[in-house]
Amino acid sequence: MLLGAFASSYPIASEASVLVGNLSCDVPVAWGPITGLQFYNDFSVSMKDKSGWNDSYVNTLGCFISSGPSYAYVDLVMGKNMVWLGGPSDALAEGDPNASWAALFNINVG
Repeated sequence: MLLGAFASSYPIASEASVLVGNLSCDVPVAWGPITGLQFYNDFSVSMKDKSGWNDSYVNTLGCFISSGPSYAYVDLVMGKNMVWLGGPSDALAEGDPNASWAALFNINVG
């Protein structure tokens, strides 16, 4: 199946099982303007039903920082056979049996 996103399109598996696991911990703080921290880890794997196709993984480890009406997400996103993390263009379909883990560092402020 063809999926379009991020100003591009790429093939994805039409059938797969997806496992998702998320952990988080809220820590109230009083560090000047910072009023709270939320540490989190979000993991998922897409296990494609087609024989010989390689699974896709993504793991996000980070911290949500709150300060009144402002906030920031600071996280490290890691993936294997993920299109937008350095994987091949067919990463969410066939994928690469020799794919290695790739990572990106992200900061989002609002």
